[in-house]
Amino acid sequence: MKMKQEMRPTLKQKQVLTMKQQQDLKILSFSSSELQTYIEEQVESNPLLEQDIQYETGYIQKCERNFELMMNYVIQEQTLSEVLQEQIHQYNKPLFVDLAVFLADLLDDNGYLPYSNKAIQRYFPQYSYDDIEETINILQSFEPSGVGARNLQECLLIQLANLAHPYAKLAILLVNEYLSELAQHKLTILAKKLDVAITDIQEALKLIQSLHPKPGSMYAATAVYLNPDVYVACEDGEITIELFRNTYGLRMNMEDFPAHYEEMKDYLKQEKKKAESLLNGIKKRSDTLLHLTKAIVAHQLPFFTEGKPLQPLTMKTIADALSMHESTISRCVASKSMIFQNQTIPLKYFFVHALSNGSVKEVQERLKELIRNEDHKKPYSDQKLCDILLHEGYTISRRTIAKYRDEFKIPSAAKRKSYES
Repeated sequence: MKMKQEMRPTLKQKQVLTMKQQQDLKILSFSSSELQTYIEEQVESNPLLEQDIQYETGYIQKCERNFELMMNYVIQEQTLSEVLQEQIHQYNKPLFVDLAVFLADLLDDNGYLPYSNKAIQRYFPQYSYDDIEETINILQSFEPSGVGARNLQECLLIQLANLAHPYAKLAILLVNEYLSELAQHKLTILAKKLDVAITDIQEALKLIQSLHPKPGSMYAATAVYLNPDVYVACEDGEITIELFRNTYGLRMNMEDFPAHYEEMKDYLKQEKKKAESLLNGIKKRSDTLLHLTKAIVAHQLPFFTEGKPLQPLTMKTIADALSMHESTISRCVASKSMIFQNQTIPLKYFFVHALSNGSVKEVQERLKELIRNEDHKKPYSDQKLCDILLHEGYTISRRTIAKYRDEFKIPSAAKRKSYES
């Protein structure tokens, strides 16, 4: 009997700890807007919690609290659905426009289509499976390349089909039939099986690795921009980093519930635990986000102090620097953004993969040279620039091309086009 009594609190403690960890991870993953919604739900259900901006201690208290100021921090960036709908309405061949628009809205954050044709037909019974498949194929021909795929394999194949690259055909074969072997890095076995040189397999693999496995992820949710998380400033080489919100104006108030309310004692005890857990979770989120931002700024210091291009940086590097798990860093980065020089920048922007061929500077100089010498009546698209660089041996994605253009303040191909005769 004694042994049984000793085991019970141990099991209970383990269960509470697991639930607390789950809540902390959920809070860490939330965007600022999602966390605000979650807090409002908790305030409504917990009589001990109250939220008021006057309780906030973050940078937002130092700003003028008006809508116009906050709107200065909004980037007018299109959503993936808006980008696709523009292309849908500009498409000059037969197309079921209503179905295509519906499909554009169905895509997940990665740009994938997570529904079967059968499920889609429930909403549009007037269209056959062939009609749906045809419309999906047209959607998959739009930018960003790889959008509308049902899975990773299809996403990669769509992108490869659009590339004029010497190793594109071999890459298509590998993705189509040997994706699992590639994932396990069985390159020697593949070379023997396909009777090609190991160097050919390696070059095809480099091409595959240059593709974007999540083409929709470059279009961040509006909430990221409307509710920035961190304020970063640089003055005379000195960096200032502050969270916009430390506490979200949330606090626990026990004053309205005197101790003589015996009939409410157990209930209030439970609600107090919930309130403390939420407050601790928000504090942990704020601490982690602040440490993460400081680590990013430290690794990308020339960008903040001198406006230089970003250097290669991985989440593992930051995780090691902060003695955290890489998954924790990934959760913290997701849907978070900072204000720097009156621009909103998603935190994921600062994580740049190293180029496998040539230095970053070398590729950037070659990119500028290509644009400088292009036909101004027919300027290169980002995809064309990507194709040229890939052909020259640089492993680089179209998304990186666009990022470098932005850094150099080079407009898109449409805006570079000259109509002068």
